[in-house]
Amino acid sequence: MAESDTRQPPAHVKGTRRAPDVMATQPHDRHRLTSFRSGSHRKAQNSLIEPWVDVRADLDAMNNGDGIYDPTTRRVWVNGRLYGMHENGTTFPIEGDGIIPVNRATYKALTIMRRYNGVNEPSRYEIARDTAIGLADRNEAVRIWELREKAHEQAPDHDV
Repeated sequence: MAESDTRQPPAHVKGTRRAPDVMATQPHDRHRLTSFRSGSHRKAQNSLIEPWVDVRADLDAMNNGDGIYDPTTRRVWVNGRLYGMHENGTTFPIEGDGIIPVNRATYKALTIMRRYNGVNEPSRYEIARDTAIGLADRNEAVRIWELREKAHEQAPDHDV
């Protein structure tokens, strides 16, 4: 963990302070709040990384052995965040500071908003027609979309 981060991992995080067996690499863009696409893969549980998270610093800390790594689950706790890792080293966020957990329905609503460039009549109409997307999922998607819009205002060079 970074020197300034002395927090202990949650009780469900097991492992020892060591580097993973393979080099930890960047998560797929579908995990970035500002980069997911309308065709992004939707899993039962997904997660989005807020733009302020320094993923490069997390990866460097993991690869330097500063995280708590569990080789059985291939999970690493570092800088207040829990990441999973595929066998090839590609990481994916699970939980923690700056990680937004998202279920399939909410992620689907977000990809619809992405297709129609925001929360507008066409996206509302398509989301309302989808019986798999409940009211709570719609509301959460709108909240997350608003975070995404704020991130774009602060860093307009991100792709829309």
